Amino acid sequence: MAKKRGSGKKAAGKKMTRKKAAPKAKAKAKAKKTTKKVISKARKLVKRAGTKARTITAKAKKATTKARSRVKSTVQAIRETTGNVIDTVTQATAVTAGAVVGTVQAFTGTGERSPSDTDSGDNNSDAG
Repeated sequence: MAKKRGSGKKAAGKKMTRKKAAPKAKAKAKAKKTTKKVISKARKLVKRAGTKARTITAKAKKATTKARSRVKSTVQAIRETTGNVIDTVTQATAVTAGAVVGTVQAFTGTGERSPSDTDSGDNNSDAG
């Protein structure tokens, strides 16, 4: 015995319906509008891209200029600090060396006395 069509279970509550095909004139008009929209959007994006590229380039130039000025000021500050440290170290070394030499001379009794040390500070004391 052959099976009958349509005797199986049907989809619960769903009806198979097809949308009616739009007439050709409406389809062409819709496609034309869509094409115009796409073209206008593309033109706008191209214009914006040029502007965005210019702004990005300008920002990059500003950033490099700022970075250069920061580096220059930092290097200048480092040079000043280094110079100050060198001056301080030189002064400390000179003071320490002077103290050491003075201490050694005081203990050993060696050291040249200048003629001004023997005088009372008045060079014209003989005249008069």
